[in-house]
Amino acid sequence: MKRKPRKKVWRRCAHCGRRFPVDPRLGPRHRFCAQPECAHASHLRSQRKWRRSLAGRDYFRDGESTFRVREWRRANPGSGRRSDRRANFAIGAPLARALRELVLQDLMDTHLALLIGLVAERTNLAQQDAIATALCRIMLRGHAILQFPGPAPVPAEGPGPAAETGVSQP
Repeated sequence: MKRKPRKKVWRRCAHCGRRFPVDPRLGPRHRFCAQPECAHASHLRSQRKWRRSLAGRDYFRDGESTFRVREWRRANPGSGRRSDRRANFAIGAPLARALRELVLQDLMDTHLALLIGLVAERTNLAQQDAIATALCRIMLRGHAILQFPGPAPVPAEGPGPAAETGVSQP
């Protein structure tokens, strides 16, 4: 006796939203289409789910894993550290000019990173020129609040490099 062919079931991808045919062997577990981005998203979701489960929560925290990692770090000093990524960051000239008035030289690294990060987070800006302009605007507002005589604002279309950032040159 011949079997009837199954009706093809379609589902929307949990990542991209496109329709795709469901593999009958997977049934309700088939949630992502075959696109590479969606396969990657599926893998990330599976990893996250496993790490949150009871079995995955403490998988790498037992004594044997800890000992193995310590031995590897002792044999490979400096490997796997992220400090090299931070060291290669360069600040553009407009942003450096804008921050020169704000930051003391000995505290520059920590406070500068904090200040730039806060402005970028608060304003949703990523380009250094835009952050420099926002810093100038915030600094002038701060001077107005504290009633300190701040630098005079420069017209945006004036001559020279200060016009690009809105920072007046002393």
